[in-house]
Amino acid sequence: MATAPVLVKKYSNRRLYDTGLSRYVTLEELTARIRGGVDVRVVDASSGEDLTQATLLQVIMEKTTEVMEADRS
Repeated sequence: MATAPVLVKKYSNRRLYDTGLSRYVTLEELTARIRGGVDVRVVDASSGEDLTQATLLQVIMEKTTEVMEADRS
């Protein structure tokens, strides 16, 4: 039986609130949870708009940038 995704609320100040952990998390912590197999759903805290795809894209882009910078060294 599949579990419901963890709800993460993104606030206008760019802070991420993990409702599963009941605390604010960094993007790096969220990335680690996703890589660990946790399903997440990111929503705008005020409008409820689904921001999951945009957040996952941000994670991918940041990792790609890190890899590209490491290759240049």
